[in-house]
Amino acid sequence: MPRLLFAALLLIPAAAFAQNPASVDSIYADLARPGHPGCAVAVVRDGEIVHERGYGTAHLEHAVPITPATIFYAGSVSKQFTAAAVARAAGDGRISLDDDVRRWVPELPDFGARITIRHLVHHTSGIRDYLALRGLAGHPPDGVFGDDEVLEILGRQRAPNFPAGERYLYSNSGYWLMGQIIERATGMSLREYGDSVFFKPLGMTQTHFADDHAEVVAGRAQAYELAGARRWRISMPNFDVNGAGGLHTTVGDLAKWDGMFYDTTAATAAFVRGLHQRGVLTSGDTIDYAFGLTVDRYRGLPRVSHGGAYGGYRAHLLRFPDQRLAVLQLCNAANADPGTRALRVAATYLEREFTEPAPRQAAARNTTTPPGPRLTNAQMSDLAGRYTSAELRAEVVISVRGDSLVVRLGGRDVAMQPVGADEFTVPRMGAVRFTRDAAGQVTAFSVGAGRATGIVYEKQSASPIS
Repeated sequence: MPRLLFAALLLIPAAAFAQNPASVDSIYADLARPGHPGCAVAVVRDGEIVHERGYGTAHLEHAVPITPATIFYAGSVSKQFTAAAVARAAGDGRISLDDDVRRWVPELPDFGARITIRHLVHHTSGIRDYLALRGLAGHPPDGVFGDDEVLEILGRQRAPNFPAGERYLYSNSGYWLMGQIIERATGMSLREYGDSVFFKPLGMTQTHFADDHAEVVAGRAQAYELAGARRWRISMPNFDVNGAGGLHTTVGDLAKWDGMFYDTTAATAAFVRGLHQRGVLTSGDTIDYAFGLTVDRYRGLPRVSHGGAYGGYRAHLLRFPDQRLAVLQLCNAANADPGTRALRVAATYLEREFTEPAPRQAAARNTTTPPGPRLTNAQMSDLAGRYTSAELRAEVVISVRGDSLVVRLGGRDVAMQPVGADEFTVPRMGAVRFTRDAAGQVTAFSVGAGRATGIVYEKQSASPIS
């Protein structure tokens, strides 16, 4: 080999030979075509960006391509920044992770047991998710709302999903509350505090927490979801809240954030170790959720990750800390599936380092709901009526439509699928169970919608059969 060529090769980082760039490109080939939204991707190894590219279109109307400099809404990838802000405020003595949340947000109801900031961090607070509550109240997911509405709806809750610390249940409310606590404890908004303690010091010049959905963000991708086989529709977040989400950033700025996790300075290293501290339940069991990060193992290697999704935006941050490899993705297509793509990208670098085979893909499950009991018109008429929920400040009307029972939600009728005596499943509401008094008269129904359970709607009047 000629001496000059050999010397030149020595200057190229070894990580650059870890994979063929074309193999990463192939993972995004379905997005990298005209008229299709897609993703910006950065792969960081040993502190260097070894692959950085945009695939697809940032703005379909104007055919603007996605580049590594494109700004995206990061969804719940934001949570690790909110958690880091809380950890920083605790380290500075402004708050304690063991503070009762009501010390800082006294507008919350007293549920009879102490809920701490630490419970919020690890999703073990039991506080109902405000997005689920809004959905149960019939509000559309793309509606405009702000902090006052979130605080009001949380203040009306009469019970949590479960006692704090008893179990893990993901709750956007907890992280929204953490943003409020930062504001009340520091005198700065989460946007201002994040900029002061993280974004400016790390040189993340294209990153901010959004607090105005109508703000013009130069270079931001518009988000889309499919409406039919080949037709896209705009699907943007329209709320003015952050903490659970709200972060706008680029893959280049996320690479700078990733670099902090390998800083060997004593103070930063201790801070980073704290961010990986997983939650512990009252039973003593340790969960995988740390400070806005899931800490677990994949194919035998330690893994740190978190995804994000709202509207048509999708995001995923994946890190294999022992191998110093991170895959950073920000997307504007609701069907992008960045979590699966990130693992495929990581495999192009780490296939020889994994100590376990790839998990087998689970066989598709039969999701067809078996037919429930067939109800008579008299039975359905007994359940029909107007119901109201004080906790949601909402009203729904249940009616008989032909041979079906339907509930009016968000301006449209949704069929109720019977599964048992006085029990139904309803899209957007989950499990619905009617209750009766001693005389057998229907008095109410309760709903359990995953992240918000036990909501009661009380019957106010009967509804005629239509």
